[in-house]
Amino acid sequence: MRSTWGVVTVMGAMLLAASCSPSPSEPCPTDDALIAGFEAHQEALSKLVSNPGDEEVRAAAKVLRVVRDPDGRTWLWMWHQDFPGPGGVIKGYLNGEPPPPSLVDSIDARSTPGSPEEKELYRHIERHWYLFYRSSN
Repeated sequence: MRSTWGVVTVMGAMLLAASCSPSPSEPCPTDDALIAGFEAHQEALSKLVSNPGDEEVRAAAKVLRVVRDPDGRTWLWMWHQDFPGPGGVIKGYLNGEPPPPSLVDSIDARSTPGSPEEKELYRHIERHWYLFYRSSN
């Protein structure tokens, strides 16, 4: 069984890392925009899952950061925003199993990027690929 503590640790590390990054220069991408990006860059994104340190592929796919958790899942950050003080929001792709909790039909309909909300949402794309949205204040 997957460790809840491991998930909490990775989430905390991801949000802490986001808080050390500059604010976004673009608005949060919509689910549809990320799905279109997934379809356009699926080969590159799969390469990053296999080799997270490939900076050339990461830059070509416009991935901000690649994070692998202790359970072997890979998080590909496509957008993030800091909140004043601790916290922030991240949106991107998740590759891995088992299916994550909080599966929704639309992340866009259930989130307000830039607001200090506590949320963790996932939308299935295909096979072991998901969109993710994580926000913590």
